[in-house]
Amino acid sequence: MNKHLICGNTGADPEVTSTETGLTIAKFTIAVNEYRKDQNGEKQEETTWFNVVAFGKLAELVGSYVKKGSKLLIVGRLKKKQFTDQEGNNRLFVETIADEIEFLSPKNQTEPKFTESEPATGYNDNQQRLIQEEQDDLPF
Repeated sequence: MNKHLICGNTGADPEVTSTETGLTIAKFTIAVNEYRKDQNGEKQEETTWFNVVAFGKLAELVGSYVKKGSKLLIVGRLKKKQFTDQEGNNRLFVETIADEIEFLSPKNQTEPKFTESEPATGYNDNQQRLIQEEQDDLPF
């Protein structure tokens, strides 16, 4: 199972585009801060950046509601891309394909309201039904 959870803040406004077929794509980054104590007992902060991509209805929601600094919980899957750059070096690029996004920013900011009948996913009803059927078949 390929499941990736990220909780953090967006680093910039999302980049939202559409394909020729009309599919909406949103790309953005999430910063996750980790805190630990070093050998001297002093608190240290480390920030890790994640690339996130959302498609379809979910991408449209991201374009409408996500701004720089928005606090989000992303549920998705990791995808890696390997390519050779212009100088002939092999490169690896890892991104999270968002399946669900929960908006965690304070209530005083504009945010969407979802009900169980309107999940915040990039899937249509038929895809959502197939995913649920697959999950129901799991032996655990």
